[in-house]
Amino acid sequence: MADDPQPLSRTNLYSNNSTNSHNISNSHNSTHSTVVNYGTILLTPQADEHAAAVMDMLNQMYLNQDDSVEGDLGFEGSSSPIPSFGPQHRPKQQDSVSPDQSQHFRGESMAMYTPLQTRFEASAMKSAKGMTCRLQNMNNARVKLPKRMANYIEQYLRSKFIEDFVDWISMWVPSQGCKPGPVPIPHRNIGPGDVGFFDEAGEFEILFNVFLSEKSNIEHGYHPPPNFVSYSEEPYEGQLRHRYLRNVYEKLMLIGDIEHCKKLPENGKSVPILSLKTPLTTDSMKGTALFLPDGMVRTALKIHDLDVLKGYFDMHAAGWYEFYKNRPIRRKRIESGSLLFVRVCYKTKTWAMASFVKSKSSHPQEVRLDLYKPDPSSDIYTWELEGEKVRAKTGPPLEETENGGARDYSQCVAIEVSSLEIKKELIKGFTASVQSFMSRTSLFSRASTINASFV
Repeated sequence: MADDPQPLSRTNLYSNNSTNSHNISNSHNSTHSTVVNYGTILLTPQADEHAAAVMDMLNQMYLNQDDSVEGDLGFEGSSSPIPSFGPQHRPKQQDSVSPDQSQHFRGESMAMYTPLQTRFEASAMKSAKGMTCRLQNMNNARVKLPKRMANYIEQYLRSKFIEDFVDWISMWVPSQGCKPGPVPIPHRNIGPGDVGFFDEAGEFEILFNVFLSEKSNIEHGYHPPPNFVSYSEEPYEGQLRHRYLRNVYEKLMLIGDIEHCKKLPENGKSVPILSLKTPLTTDSMKGTALFLPDGMVRTALKIHDLDVLKGYFDMHAAGWYEFYKNRPIRRKRIESGSLLFVRVCYKTKTWAMASFVKSKSSHPQEVRLDLYKPDPSSDIYTWELEGEKVRAKTGPPLEETENGGARDYSQCVAIEVSSLEIKKELIKGFTASVQSFMSRTSLFSRASTINASFV
């Protein structure tokens, strides 16, 4: 049986904590306000005794709330109803400002709060009905993709290769590649905690990772919003859980009008390690294939408290959308629901993939794909193709190998994501509920104000 809930006591659950300052700076400009990150409501009592007078009431509201979770978000171990750890908001570090940006553009330091004020804010957030940001599981059928994406790419991304993993979304671009820059950038591909979107080429564009600092995100070539606050300062690897998948059915995955076949030696030519073909027909056909010679590793986030993670997005997601809405990435406007939070990755050492779409033809046609490994001592594979409009590729790219050998399990072939959906009615409902509560509390009727800006 779970322990009875205890009143909130963690002093840095949602905010910085070191001084008595009540004014805060919006993370995107230097105007003082009671709103952080566009739509995050901060209650700012003018004296600690005011907050102390209503702490008991707020704790009762928090402890009596419904702890049910709206849907399974697919996180490992997300069952604890009371926060055990949470987003580590901290004072802005001196080195977190990129050299080419001024202090005014990056924003002034976030507000500092006393422990009592922080407890008050956290309790109010927990006691509100609903959230300003809703985490919504996406699968390959529901995920939002660019309208101008090529049909063979969209077809591949929406291929449900493994039924056991219902939220599997295939990656047409498994590797981010080596990003150029004046200084070496740590090698890193897509991983849990990334927030981004799919572009027209089928690549997942990473904007930032919630477990990395603002400085680390910038060093990786990402685009975090000003004064970015990470979810946790724990070592990134400590947030992950790995599971090796090496069954036969998890190595060769086929969808559509394509099947595995055996090819005999001919004219002294080497035998391919894998042969695929379609029927010979005039009808339209389509199909996708994914071959993982070394199997794969499923890496998932270990989230001990789903409510705290929701609270983190509730505090910041609206501000992220506001920032990216005015600064399009790759000419893409970031609308509500288009930001995707990566919670699971499927990674491998080597891969071979293919996708094709054949239209009706006047004479019978077929598609054939043969996969070769020219050098048995290396991890380089090549496709030999026959048929119209067949797209196929292999990895890792040569430049990402070491003397022809793959770098462990670093290539991301699939992900599971949750969309970050901002609901205006939820923000307004939260604001109204807090205003109603405060209007009935004489200690706060003349000491507190709430302002909000909505996406």
